[in-house]
Amino acid sequence: MGLSRGFGVATYNIWGTGVPRRYWRDRSVLRGAVEGSPGLDLDREETVWAARSEGLVRALREAGPDLVALQEVVDPAGGGRDRAHELAERLGYHVAPSGAGFTGGLAVLSLDAVLGCRQIPLRSTEGAFGGHPVVLEVEVAAARLWVVHVPVGPDAVRAARIAELGALAASAPSDRPLLLCGDFNCPADGAPMRDLLAGGELADAWTEGGGDPGALTMPMPGPTWRLDYVLYRPADGLTAGPGGRLLGTEPDAEGLFPSDHCGVAVRFV
Repeated sequence: MGLSRGFGVATYNIWGTGVPRRYWRDRSVLRGAVEGSPGLDLDREETVWAARSEGLVRALREAGPDLVALQEVVDPAGGGRDRAHELAERLGYHVAPSGAGFTGGLAVLSLDAVLGCRQIPLRSTEGAFGGHPVVLEVEVAAARLWVVHVPVGPDAVRAARIAELGALAASAPSDRPLLLCGDFNCPADGAPMRDLLAGGELADAWTEGGGDPGALTMPMPGPTWRLDYVLYRPADGLTAGPGGRLLGTEPDAEGLFPSDHCGVAVRFV
């Protein structure tokens, strides 16, 4: 992968151990499946994941990104082989993190070798629910990729987290392009995202590449927000190109979607 020929980047919240039937039965919330579909009758998480993972593999294979930022990565069996490793093996990617000492939940798939991987603790964690308290930083030859999962709330904590990410990005090394990807749990027209992008230090690859500003990514089906972003620093010399796409927008034969989020894939030229 090299900047001279461009590269593709995707972000995907793969919904942990999400089972549509449980949302429907316990909360009367339709999530991750078509109403009235056979998928809503499936209650075993392993069975649901087997179907959802097929959809994830298919979506990522069709998009063909060089780098994939994943959120809500779990290891239900507790054997050290989380679902990022499962997807990587099926798709032919390297995966990070690949060793002990990392908090679960975030991962990167890369076609190129991983040169480095670390966690950056975040300060704005008190009172947060959902999300992830660190940035996962993964270095490859073409880029430094940060994977984030911003808390669902409270509003003040979410805003503080997004502002903190902006400050960290402004001071990040410039030896290679910086990409900031993940589930920000904030719509594009929300004040925290507007403030993050207002100064121009970071840009939204989806809209800069011509993607529909009104595109929505969560919850499936019937998404009402765009929460999932690939951001970049224009000063690094990257240009977002055309061809961005949403991933996992179609259900399988049982009515299951790959996730309750759409993935977002973009290209840099």
